[in-house]
Amino acid sequence: MVQFLFTGGPFMWAILAIGIVMLLSTARSLLHLLQGAGASRSRVNTIVYLGITALVTGVFAQMLGLYSAAGEILRATDVSPRIMAEGLYVSFNTTLFGLAVLFFSLLFWLILRGVRERGNTAAG
Repeated sequence: MVQFLFTGGPFMWAILAIGIVMLLSTARSLLHLLQGAGASRSRVNTIVYLGITALVTGVFAQMLGLYSAAGEILRATDVSPRIMAEGLYVSFNTTLFGLAVLFFSLLFWLILRGVRERGNTAAG
């Protein structure tokens, strides 16, 4: 796992930090719901915002990686196809990690929204 984080450079660590904040925000919203205090709509929507931020960060990191790789390939006198394929494969790590954070944020958002609406229906 740590090696996976190093393949994306500082962007992977940023996405990991965003994912941790998203999980903490989810836990906080769930705790408020379980205590009967209710979760505000903005707090629940923040979870999706963090997921989108993780995905955008991952896509930008991949673009930067591909741009840097293209510059190295153009200057190289001999590059093996295997190394190029491996570099292209590794470049997707940040986007896939950001996409995973987005997936979980949408899942938690749907769950929290459903619980929140069920609580509003029961109270009303």
